[in-house]
Order: sequence, then structure tokens, then C-alpha cells
Amino acid sequence: LLQHCSLLQSLDLAKNNLTAESVKRMAPALRLCTALTHLSVRHNKLGPSAVKLLVTEAAKCPNLIHLNLIDSDAGEEGAVRLGELLGDCRLRRVDLAAHNVWL
Repeated sequence: LLQHCSLLQSLDLAKNNLTAESVKRMAPALRLCTALTHLSVRHNKLGPSAVKLLVTEAAKCPNLIHLNLIDSDAGEEGAVRLGELLGDCRLRRVDLAAHNVWL
């Protein structure tokens, strides 16, 4: 579906019971969403490796300015990857509430 949404500006996948497998299938298509400015996967227990993959692929979206990861179980691995990418992307807002991680 995402590969056909080049004009999509906002994608809210909150509370969709997304899994690590869902992210593996979805993440590569994110780079095709060149107009995407807001992405939310809040309240999905994705886990650190899925958040790491999602953050890596989302950083390739040239117009993404807001990434909502509230309660997505990023863990230290996901938070570290996010920290590594913050200097290389245009994100202006990142929500990481309910993670118990230190950046």
C-alpha cells in the first residue's frame, strides 16, 4: 500500500497491534513516501530491533519532521539508533514517552 502513496503526508498507525514482522514489511516502503511529514506508531509494542529498523528507514524520508514512538518499546537499542540519526535528518519533533531510556 505505501509504495503507491507518494503524496501521503501523515500516517498514524497507533494502536494497530503492529509487530516486528509488520515493521519489516512496511519500513522499506517508507522511503517511497517522499511527502510524508508525520509518522506515528505510538502504542504498538514493536521492540528494540523493530524500532531501530523503523527509525533507520524513516530517516530516509526527506520531509519527515515528526516521529511519534510513544510506548513502542524502543529500548536502549532503538533510542541509540535514533540518537545516531538525529544529526542526519530533518526531524524537528520526536516523541519517546513511556520508554524509560536516556538519550
